[in-house]
Parts: sequence; structure tokens; C-alpha cells
Amino acid sequence: MSDQVSPLRAAVSFIFAIAGKMPRDQKAAERIPAVATQASMLARRCRANNLAGKALHLAITTYRPSVFVDHPEFVLAVQAAQKLGAELLLADPFSFMRNLESEAAFRCMTILDALPIGITNAHDGRPWASYSTAEKQSLYFFASSATSVHGSVIKRRLRKAIKPKNQASAEAQERGRATLSRNADRRAFELKTTIERIRNEVGDAELSPTAVAKELNQLGHTTARGHAWSTTTAKRLLHRLKQMQADSPTMDQKQQ
Repeated sequence: MSDQVSPLRAAVSFIFAIAGKMPRDQKAAERIPAVATQASMLARRCRANNLAGKALHLAITTYRPSVFVDHPEFVLAVQAAQKLGAELLLADPFSFMRNLESEAAFRCMTILDALPIGITNAHDGRPWASYSTAEKQSLYFFASSATSVHGSVIKRRLRKAIKPKNQASAEAQERGRATLSRNADRRAFELKTTIERIRNEVGDAELSPTAVAKELNQLGHTTARGHAWSTTTAKRLLHRLKQMQADSPTMDQKQQ
């Protein structure tokens, strides 16, 4: 009795690779490590499962969170499999989801579940329909790196936990800046008469910040924070007084 060789079954293969930059031509695409690895995996699976490759669809992207089921080449691969009555051979569907948020990854699984064609995972040779829901979830989480789905979940939780604290911190900083501004305004208002007297004694309509700092320190005046005057703080004081003069009604209301 002679052994009968089972007829070849048709298969459409799909490769999905993330590259640093888009290749210029087919040869450059084939040199991408992820493409070469998947091509070898698909070829071995075709030989082992007596599959005849009828079409190969190659999808390359530079966007790491790209959802492979949304790629035009994947859509074409599904259409080709339907037209040929072939199964769709995926190099490793779980690896295609490593850089996705968990919601997007599970959406991919849902779409694969709903496709009206047979799908085979070339990585282990199993039909997609043979995976249980628990297996799909555990295999996906196992394949995902700590910076992909687990990292995304952790980051989302951290954002929820940290956001109120950050918001409170920002509000506290804003209140602190407002308090400093009010104190500086009050100190400038208190020193307004002193600055005018210095200006009259010096006889200089445009006092230099250095001269103002020197005079205020000699008179024993300090800044709103209790420090000695410097050229910089004196310059700010003169600028603030000029603003007060330009908007005196507002400043008078502030001091009431």
C-alpha cells in the first residue's frame, strides 16, 4: 500500500514589521530583521503543514503603536484569502500586539475572532480558533514587554493617582506666586515715598538700580522677603513702581 500525499492547501501569508524608517524598495524591505525572521517562520510552517503559499502581503510601518488589523495590507490579505478559499497565515499575531494599549490589543483579537476565514499562527502552527479566551489573554500578556501593555496600564493608573496631586501642587504654586506678588506690591507701596525722597535728594529723574539698592541698604530697608537690596531687586522695585504709577487706581484698591 503506497502512502498517499495529501493535496496542498492554499494559504495567504501576512508579515507585519515595525522599522526605524521605511525601506526604499523590496530588497531593502527584505533586509529588515523582523521581515526576514517572519518570512523564514512562514516558509517553515508552509512546509510542515503542507501549505501552498498563494500570496504574501507585507506591511511595514514606522509607528510602533500601529494596529495591524487596520493596516491596508492586512485588509488585502483577508480579501485574498476569502477569494482563494485559503487560510490566512500570520507569522506571530501575539507579537503584533506587543506595542499596543490593552484595549487595542483585545480589539485585534476580537476582529480575528470574527473573520470568516481560517487563521493559523505560524509561530506554533495552531489555528486561531483553537485558542481559548484565557489562552489568548495569557499568551498576549506573556508576549508583551513591561513597557508595552503592562507599562501602559501602570502609567494610566499612575496618571489617575498623580493627577490630583499635580493639580494640587500647581494650584499651591499659583497661590504662592500670587502671595509673593501681593507682598512685593505692598513693599513697593511702602517704599514709594522713600524712593521719591531719594530721587529728589539725588536730583536724578531716572534713578539707577545700583544707586537705589545702595541707599535702601544704608537706610536699613529690606526686600519683601527680608533680604538686602541688590541691583536686580532694586531694578524690579523701580519697574513695579512705574507700573503702579501707570495703574494707580488698581493699586489703591489692592491696598484697601
